[in-house]
Amino acid sequence: MITFWIVAAVLGIAAGLWVVRPLWRQAAPAGTDPAQSNLAALRDQLREIDADLAAGTLTVEQHGIAREELEARVLSDVVDAQAAPAAASGRSRSLAGVLMVCVPLAALGLYALLGNPQAIGVPKHGAADLSSMTPEHFAEMTDKLAGKLKQDPSDVKGWLMLGKAYKVLNRLPEAATALEEGSRRAPADPEMLSEYAEVLALTQGGNFAGKPEQLIQRVLKAAPDHPRGLTMAGAAAFERRNYSAAITHWQKLHRLVKTDVELQKALLAGIAEASRLRTIASTPAQGIAGRVQLDPSLADKVDPADTVFIFARGPENSGMPVAARRHHVRDLPIEFRLDDTYAMNPQAKLGDLPGIIVGARISKSGDAMPQPGDLQGFSRQVKLGATNVIFSIKDVVQ
Repeated sequence: MITFWIVAAVLGIAAGLWVVRPLWRQAAPAGTDPAQSNLAALRDQLREIDADLAAGTLTVEQHGIAREELEARVLSDVVDAQAAPAAASGRSRSLAGVLMVCVPLAALGLYALLGNPQAIGVPKHGAADLSSMTPEHFAEMTDKLAGKLKQDPSDVKGWLMLGKAYKVLNRLPEAATALEEGSRRAPADPEMLSEYAEVLALTQGGNFAGKPEQLIQRVLKAAPDHPRGLTMAGAAAFERRNYSAAITHWQKLHRLVKTDVELQKALLAGIAEASRLRTIASTPAQGIAGRVQLDPSLADKVDPADTVFIFARGPENSGMPVAARRHHVRDLPIEFRLDDTYAMNPQAKLGDLPGIIVGARISKSGDAMPQPGDLQGFSRQVKLGATNVIFSIKDVVQ
C-alpha cells in the first residue's frame, strides 16, 4: 500500500490531523434519532479519512486504525442512547461491551448473525452494564461464526463479517482466507472485494502491489463509482508512481462528492501533488543507481515479507534521508535508483548534498524509524550521478 514516512513528508501534511478532525463535527440537533445521527456522522467522517488515504496523508494501516476508532466512538454513543433493559438484553449487554472494546461494526454484524437481533428494539428503561464483554468474548463470537460457516459455507454475508472480525482481532491471514472464500462465492461484490484488498494490503505492510490492486480493479469493474474503490485505486497508482492514473481516479471521485467540501479539498490536494510529481517524473533527473544485497550470514534473521527501506542521505550519520524507496526482503538483491522523484521533502534535493551515502535497512515492524534488531548497511560516500553503488546489509541495529 503507501509508505507514510515518504508520502506524508512529500505532501507536508501532519498525519495527526485525522485524529482531531472528527471532533470538529457538530452534535446532532435535539429530537433527532441518535442512531441515525451517529451513523450519518460516521458516513461523513469515513469519507474524510478515505480522502486522507487518497491524499497520501494516511497509510492503509493508519486508515484502518482511524476507521476502527471512529466507528467505536460513534456506535458507543448509539449504544448509550438505546441501551436495552437488563431483563431483555442479556446478550445485547454483552454485545454493547464488545462494541466499546472492539471495532463496533464487525461486532454488530456478528451479533446479527449469531445473537438476538429482536432485542435491539426494546424500549430503554435504564443503563445497561457494559462490563461483562471482553475482547476474549468477541474472539469466541468470531470462532462461533467460523464454526457456523464451516457447517453452512454458502452464507456470503457471514464470510464478509468473519473477515472483518478477524481483521479486528489482527488475525490477518485468517481474515484473508475468509474474504477469499467470500469473494469466490460473490466475485462481483464491491464491499467484499474492497475489504479483501485492504486486508491483503495490510499483510504486505500497507502495500497495494500485486493481488490487492487486482482486487481493486475488480471492485471498479463491478461498481465503477465505488468511493472506496476509487480511493484505493488512486492510492495504489500513486504508490507505483503512475501519477496520471491516480489523478484520473481522484478526479472522478471528486466529481462524485460535490456536496462534501472537505473531501473535495483533500482530493484536490492529492491531485495537485500527483500532478507535481508527474511533472518531475517527466523531466530527466540525475540520480544514483546501484544494487543492495543481504549478507548471507543474516539470511536466517529475515522474513520475505519484511520491509526494506533504501534511502540516500548526506555524509552526517544523523542526517535526515533526502530520498527513499520501499521494497521487501523477497525483492533482494535489489537494483535501485534514487532521484528527486523519491524526495522526502520537495525543498531538499540530492544535488544540494556535499556527498551522498546510500543506506538500506530491513524493518521487522515496517516502521521508518530504526529499531533494535533491524538489519542495515551503508555504501561508501558517492557523488550525484554514480551508477554502480553496490553494498550489503550486514549489520544489526543495537
